[in-house]
Formats: sequence, structure tokens, C-alpha cells
Amino acid sequence: DPDFGSNGIVTYEVSQGFNFRISNTTGDVYADAILTLPPKMLSAGVAAFDGGGNSVSCQLEVTLIDVNNHAPQFLISIYEITVSDKIDHRREILRVSADDEDEGFNAKIRYSIIPNTTIFTVDDRGKIFASQGRLDANQTKQHAFEVQATDEGQPALWSRASVVVNVTDGPSKAPVFDRFDYFVTVEENRPVGTYVARLNASSDSGRVVYWIH
Repeated sequence: DPDFGSNGIVTYEVSQGFNFRISNTTGDVYADAILTLPPKMLSAGVAAFDGGGNSVSCQLEVTLIDVNNHAPQFLISIYEITVSDKIDHRREILRVSADDEDEGFNAKIRYSIIPNTTIFTVDDRGKIFASQGRLDANQTKQHAFEVQATDEGQPALWSRASVVVNVTDGPSKAPVFDRFDYFVTVEENRPVGTYVARLNASSDSGRVVYWIH
């Protein structure tokens, strides 16, 4: 304020907003609460007064940046599946899934098998495949390992789920779906039991049983 004496003394106050406080002499703004997402944008009204009774106001807008404070979480802790040792290596035997409550890169997940193995592989979508010719029920009837979900935050956070694969000396060909993935749309707020889709698989044995895993 270009005025002299008390007329040139400026004081500040927060006129709107409860998340911040301001030094009434310096104009420095501080958080007055723990700032968490959501919302991503916070605002406050700030007023400045001089000793002569004049005032002016401005709007302060603060953008919150996501901090990587959530580790990925698997939907279930133990996955178990039974497969034939003749299964086509190009088809997934199991799909694992984890969610991350962070945003952006902090929520992007990559999967890996622990310990590393040449028998199984997992892709970025959580699909697990058996390597060609590596399953043999006569040698090993059960494989157990862990799948790790790691986010791309700094530092990266992770969690693990257990996987058990039971191997049988089954038919020469496992059941085959008529497509790799199915994509459907359903209106929101539909009642329980609403028809969603029909999936179709075929097998040399002639009988196919379906279940959700």
C-alpha cells in the first residue's frame, strides 16, 4: 500500500474456505486441515485491508497432486484352478486382478510371478499362461506361486496373491471359447438377475461346465 503510517499497513484474512489459514501480516497461506483427494481443486477467498478502511479480495485456487499412498489390492487373496496338462499354451489358464485407489501413474499396475519361473507367465492384464510343453501331470500335479501387483508410483507399492494350479492328465484338448474376450453393455440400475450375455465354449468331450472364477 503506497499510503503512509497506519493507512499503509496491510492485513490479510481468509474470507471463504475452511482448509487454509493466512498470516494476517505477511500474507503467507498455510493448510489448516489435512488435504486429501477428492476433490482435486480447493479454493479460498482472501481479503486484504489497509489502515484506512480500504479492502480488496482475490481467489486462491489450490490443485492437489496425488501421492502414492495406496498399495494395489487383489480382489481375492488365493486363486486356485485345475487345468489339463494338454492345455493350449496360447490360452490363459487364469486371470488375476488388483485395484489401486490412487490416480494416474500411481494407479497403473504391472504383474509379475514370484519366484520367477519358466513354467508360467503373466501379462499386464493379469492373464496367466502355461508355457508350451511345461505342464506334466505325471511329474507335478500341483504348482504354487505368488503373483505380485506393483504400481508405478515413486516409491512403488505392491501386494501379492497366492496362486495354486492343479494339473490333471486330461483330454487332448481343453474346452475352447468361441472368442478370447467378450464385451457387452448393460444399463445401470438394472435389477439383480438381469440377463447380461451368453458365452459359448466347446470341447471334444461334448460336455462343458461353466463357472466364474
